[in-house]
Amino acid sequence: MPFVINKFKLAFEMSKSIFNAIPDVLSKAEEKSALYQACNAVARAYMATITRTSKATSDRAKAYGSALMATRSAIQDPQRCKSDNTLLAVWLLGLYELLLSIRKGTEPVATPGWQFHNQVLSKLIRLRGSEQFTTQNGRNIFVIIFTNVETQAFMSGQECEEALTWFLEYHKYCELSEYPILRACIFSHHCARICSHVRALVDTGDLDKVLSSSPSILQEMDEVEQITHPLSHDETVASCVVDHPTTPYTRPKHTYPCYVGVHIIQCNFRMRLSYAVLEFLGYACKAPGCTPQQRMVFKQYQRRCVEELKALVDKASRILDMFPDVGSDELLDRRKGVVYELDGNNSGTEGSPDAVHAPFEEPRERSTPAVKLCFDLQQPIDGKSTLLFNHNDRGISVLRFWFGNETETHQRQS
Repeated sequence: MPFVINKFKLAFEMSKSIFNAIPDVLSKAEEKSALYQACNAVARAYMATITRTSKATSDRAKAYGSALMATRSAIQDPQRCKSDNTLLAVWLLGLYELLLSIRKGTEPVATPGWQFHNQVLSKLIRLRGSEQFTTQNGRNIFVIIFTNVETQAFMSGQECEEALTWFLEYHKYCELSEYPILRACIFSHHCARICSHVRALVDTGDLDKVLSSSPSILQEMDEVEQITHPLSHDETVASCVVDHPTTPYTRPKHTYPCYVGVHIIQCNFRMRLSYAVLEFLGYACKAPGCTPQQRMVFKQYQRRCVEELKALVDKASRILDMFPDVGSDELLDRRKGVVYELDGNNSGTEGSPDAVHAPFEEPRERSTPAVKLCFDLQQPIDGKSTLLFNHNDRGISVLRFWFGNETETHQRQS
């Protein structure tokens, strides 16, 4: 388990009061449980990427098989299928697939296994209903898996319509200190909703339909920071302002718990929206009915999308700079030593902060940005892709994340 906890170090630092749900639930997992087995599979996958030995690869495959069997059994049980343990087990199996797809020097691909696990997550939340949101751990686990669920939805070109109901349930039970997290989820959903619409239009292959839909897509992108539906009536939620990507960032003197995590989630989904619209406009420009004037407007918007992506990378880097340890040699040394830390202490098990406001430490100067865009924005988008925030020793690498049918997936991986 220390290996899995190590994988979440940066996430813990960004959102301690959210990700503390993981070690809290893990600490109560029985050895034969689905959660314990899934945790072991992820740990084995992590070790295999470090050691690259045949034994580690064999152990990884065996652990994954055991985890699949245990999780399948839990899902089929009418009681266990509704537990935090089972939800986290399925999420960890998706993480296992993701670890295998992220290889040095290559762009990751959404495997059929990763997509399947995310579909199961959505079904389990629906099955659990309001029970998911009645406890702090339940709400935190929802936030942890929410990114996967929304990503899977817009990859398929289908809006996650249940999200609006989930937000209302979350709002019913959450504390006032959780409102910024809820606002970030609402914003992320509306970014993903537009991405879903874009994906559905592009997948039709009808360029004229893409062209005729361009005004509404661009208007939705322009207004996405202001949308707070389905909680538009709540002034406290509406007061959690989401800035436009190009708005100059000012570091606050005091802030709330999860400030960094909230803003990184917002940057993540807003970058995905700019990236999706960048692709969308490329198709609109190719439509037979596209006029020179329209093409000129689309090119201006494409340049704006590129500027937004760069601005959001810079903003996310400045936000992560608030962590003295992120990108430091100390954090890197932790990873190098993880192979030998079989009995390491779990630093992420402290309780959630009680205070709503807390001062930041003065950030250290760094020679390289904490967030790095790992592909050329000028290259054409050849195939279905979105963006992936890959947490690593030095911060976050923003990668292209490819998806599509099984044939396309195999071609990308080979």
